[in-house]
Amino acid sequence: MRIPLQLIVPSHTLKTVNSYALINSGADISCIDYSFVKKHKLSVAKLEEPIHSRNADGSLNKKGDI
Repeated sequence: MRIPLQLIVPSHTLKTVNSYALINSGADISCIDYSFVKKHKLSVAKLEEPIHSRNADGSLNKKGDI
């Protein structure tokens, strides 16, 4: 099911993006695809410690760390 929503990211800029979301209630963290970030020109900041991205089978994601 596709659920329409309005994102406000980051909250201090009050920039809004209309999109659809896929809800995963079993997710450990919340993240969005980098192509979505680039398309909507959202600001980003590099993490001091990268998050190692793993697939459902436990293997490292080929697109790398977050």
